[in-house]
Amino acid sequence: MNLPVVLVNALPGQERANAQHLEEQGCAVWIRKNELADTVDGLLKNEDKLKQMALACGNDKKDSALEIVQILDHMLESNTN
Repeated sequence: MNLPVVLVNALPGQERANAQHLEEQGCAVWIRKNELADTVDGLLKNEDKLKQMALACGNDKKDSALEIVQILDHMLESNTN
């Protein structure tokens, strides 16, 4: 959807890894403790930053679900041969 994302309270493990990755890609801001209001206010006042984040969100158009199915299909075929 090419929309900037604000991530709040990422849980330890995979969720934090995902939050870090999205933040590094530039399409998300990962909020830590007591930063939500100031961060959202700052984003809403900075149209250039929001546009930059929206563009970063559109950089990766992979069809992950299809890719997973193809990998699993390949694994099944390999195991039956």
